[in-house]
Amino acid sequence: MPYSIKDAIDAAYNDNTNKFSDAIGDVLMDKVRDRIGVEKIKMAQTFVSPEQEEEDLEVQPEAELADETPEVESDTEDKETTDEKV
Repeated sequence: MPYSIKDAIDAAYNDNTNKFSDAIGDVLMDKVRDRIGVEKIKMAQTFVSPEQEEEDLEVQPEAELADETPEVESDTEDKETTDEKV
């Protein structure tokens, strides 16, 4: 039998911890199942219409990406210092 919030309150009032725990667990699981259902619908909508999602994303032009060059550190300094310590 699925419990409700009223059952949880009644169990807490009557100091029935087992029934309270079961009722709260059932209510929370119902809410989680509902939320998962909503998220499934959202995900299905993004798969059906991916063009809408692409408009929401911010895209950097290729010219800006080319200006950003990663810094490369040389290992020669590290090798010299480790050789001296040995």
